[in-house]
Amino acid sequence: MSAETMPLREALDPWAIPLVGTSFIEASAGTGKTHALTTLYLRLLIEHDLRPADILVVTFTQAATAELRERIRDRIREALAAADVGSAGAILRRALQRFDEAAIFTIHGFCQRTLQESAFESGLAFDAELVEKPDLLKQTLAHDLWMRLLADEDDAFREWLSAGAGRRRWTFEPGALYRLMNDHLGADDTMPVLPDAATARSELAGSMPCAGAASLRELCGAVDAAWLRFAESWSTRREALIALLVDPARGFKANIYKVDSIRESWAPQLDTRCREVEAADNAAVRVGLELPDFVKNLTVEGISKGVKKTFEAPTDPFFEVCSELTRGMKILDDAFDAQALALRQRFVEAVRVEDRRRRAEQHVLFFDDLLIELRNALAGPGGEALCASLRARHRFALIDEFQDTDAVQY
Repeated sequence: MSAETMPLREALDPWAIPLVGTSFIEASAGTGKTHALTTLYLRLLIEHDLRPADILVVTFTQAATAELRERIRDRIREALAAADVGSAGAILRRALQRFDEAAIFTIHGFCQRTLQESAFESGLAFDAELVEKPDLLKQTLAHDLWMRLLADEDDAFREWLSAGAGRRRWTFEPGALYRLMNDHLGADDTMPVLPDAATARSELAGSMPCAGAASLRELCGAVDAAWLRFAESWSTRREALIALLVDPARGFKANIYKVDSIRESWAPQLDTRCREVEAADNAAVRVGLELPDFVKNLTVEGISKGVKKTFEAPTDPFFEVCSELTRGMKILDDAFDAQALALRQRFVEAVRVEDRRRRAEQHVLFFDDLLIELRNALAGPGGEALCASLRARHRFALIDEFQDTDAVQY
């Protein structure tokens, strides 16, 4: 659209805005929003003979609330100085005298006051305490649910999740779960979480191996047996394998099979992993072990790709064991990933239920709860009475910084 065809926007005249219905004022920073708001406040006082308590003003920070309160008070004083006679002067003097009753709040402050003054309609406990720093309560909840949910899982999955490949992907431990609660799960328990529980359970069922292993337990047993064969094969053939892998006559690609890496990194890591296999006192610990990334180059498939085109890939029983273990662990990882997804979903569901139960039991509220509780009260059985009470208490509402609202505030 060119400048010639763009529709012109008239400058806002706050003295001409109808004081009925709903009006939306859009303006950039520094264009006089506060001046317009204070003008509307003056008009409501004089034209509708209202008191400060009748006009609700909502903004979004404590600092903005304090500033807006002073700006409105100053504007009333300026107007009174210019019109100190007649009915307008009497209204403005009354407004200054009763300005301590002005309903100018942050949105949280408005919700808190409404819930306290309308306890019967909202259903909120009279002695509910507002907790400004809920970190300790949330950390305790995360830890308790972590223990409870993991207690229902099998040993092999717990090992995989806490010490194996799942440790980095899912970080299912109290600190990470607290951050999940604090940073991503708001107090609004109507906000959908994806995937939902049914999808998580479906993915878990769909990832379970069906050919050759009828259950997760059978798969864990197969992987455990593969780990034992892996440790035995490496321990038995260690020196012969190192000699094979560093032999230039075998035609291995030098960028993958570096002699120094094989001797100083690969071999020591395999030694360590085999000692862990041998030291493990149960199958769950072995199943939870993580394969070093370079083992993919020691599988039958990896070896065949790792030699130059004119060379024939060498064979060794250890390479076959590596292939078997790698395949089994890939299937197991996929199944455990889906199980971890379902576990994370159960954690989210449990947080929403248990968090609300504990706060109700302890009669405490967090700042976000103020908005949630008022929204729920307005939608609940006493909602119509509460709405009527608010309409009677506040004849008009002026909402500052409307673009900062979220779905609950809206």
